[in-house]
Amino acid sequence: MTTLQEKVECFEKMYFHLKNELKWQAVDKNYLMILSSIYGESNKKEAQVSLLSLGKTFKKQVGFFSPLNSSYSFMIAALLDAQYNDPEAKFQELDTIYNKLVDSGFKKDVFTYLCALIVLNEETPTFSVKDYADRALSLYTLMKESHPFITSKSDYPLAMLLSKENGSPIQIIDRVENVYGMWASKGYRKGNDLQFLSHILSLQDTQPLEDLYETYARIENYFSKNGMKIKPAHYTQFAILSLLEADERKLAQIHDIAAYFNKHKAFKWKQQTNFATAVNIVMNYSMEHEDILKTSLYTTLDMVIQAQQAAMVAVMASAAANASSSEGGGN
Repeated sequence: MTTLQEKVECFEKMYFHLKNELKWQAVDKNYLMILSSIYGESNKKEAQVSLLSLGKTFKKQVGFFSPLNSSYSFMIAALLDAQYNDPEAKFQELDTIYNKLVDSGFKKDVFTYLCALIVLNEETPTFSVKDYADRALSLYTLMKESHPFITSKSDYPLAMLLSKENGSPIQIIDRVENVYGMWASKGYRKGNDLQFLSHILSLQDTQPLEDLYETYARIENYFSKNGMKIKPAHYTQFAILSLLEADERKLAQIHDIAAYFNKHKAFKWKQQTNFATAVNIVMNYSMEHEDILKTSLYTTLDMVIQAQQAAMVAVMASAAANASSSEGGGN
């Protein structure tokens, strides 16, 4: 089994490998860290194929207006290359599921590709693609009714993950809203980050909310006491760690890895991404060393992380597009 130190080293090695390979692709440092983290979670020492080549192959197979006809192709390429031995063949399956989801009402978007990946990764699917789509869209519609101004296509993957939970869409959303309301009453800032937290913490309905909040507060307090300035951007990682019931040993490992990255010449200006990366590394390490009964939860949370990473990439892409537009407008 890979040690925790080896996982950190694997991440660093992959980062510098991808930085060199994608140096002419206008991929920023945060995106490179996300791509490196994807490979780190799969325990691969290096990409099976050229990520640049694989991304270009996918672009050729989709239409001009496809969301993959952009830098998003690298993320999908990394996810498939990290998980499957034949990523090109798996992309054909993924694209077929994606088109079925679009036919069922999903918008053409990279987050719909992540929904397709959730379905693709199901070893023993509970529903047909059409049933998954209908149930997930029902949840998404209810999300949008509750929070019309902050619900967007970035919530598609969590709607898809929640669609696999027991209960009717209304029962699931009731729990989501109960989580949102409880955390808001404790002073947490309302908005996208709190909504994402409420979706994550609703992926398991066996724990009373009071107990779940106690676990969450314990985790947040640990990092606060160790010098972290708590921000809404941390809600996602704290929610993930709460579902895992992370003990102090794991929290200390995360703190130490994040501190290492914060001092690293290549990463020291990316503290938020460093913390998310540290959580990913420790979570993946724990998955390899803990009870097999937790495997399903780890797999689900891995998809949560991918959804968050895609949302981060979307923000980067939007910022880059706005910057480009501004530069163009000044000529």
